[in-house]
Amino acid sequence: NTMRASTAAIVAVMASGAAAFAPAASNTNAATKLHEGKPERMWDSMVDKTQRSEALPWLPRPAKLDGSMVGDVGFDPFYLSSIEKNFAGFIQPPQWEDTQGISTLYWMREAELKHSRVAMLAWFGWVATDGGFGVTLRFPGEMYSVENIPTAYEAHNILT
Repeated sequence: NTMRASTAAIVAVMASGAAAFAPAASNTNAATKLHEGKPERMWDSMVDKTQRSEALPWLPRPAKLDGSMVGDVGFDPFYLSSIEKNFAGFIQPPQWEDTQGISTLYWMREAELKHSRVAMLAWFGWVATDGGFGVTLRFPGEMYSVENIPTAYEAHNILT
């Protein structure tokens, strides 16, 4: 009798597990009601679903990158260019002049230029101080001499 009860319990457990993979009855009316009155998804306004990005062909083309700018091949894998934000107050205070707003894409292009120029200057400074141009440029004084600090990599621990 206990064997029958345990067999019935095992069969019931197995049947309930199989029911998880059975197709559910589709109720399109419930799905329509779920999305009724909801705003459009942000993704729909960020991408052009009819075209693929030239740089990343497996992703849809970002809506703001239409190829009108120099070098624009649709490379924006995180779709940062589509974020709607007015960056005017960050560049100059709004009270200086009545600013209509600065687009996210313009702000990010300016930031990329600024950071790339800083990186280029940093590289030049690193090479110049380590003697990459044949002449080592250092501050005057024994503390900063080439004998005391042979490379910029070793300068961190010596000067602290």
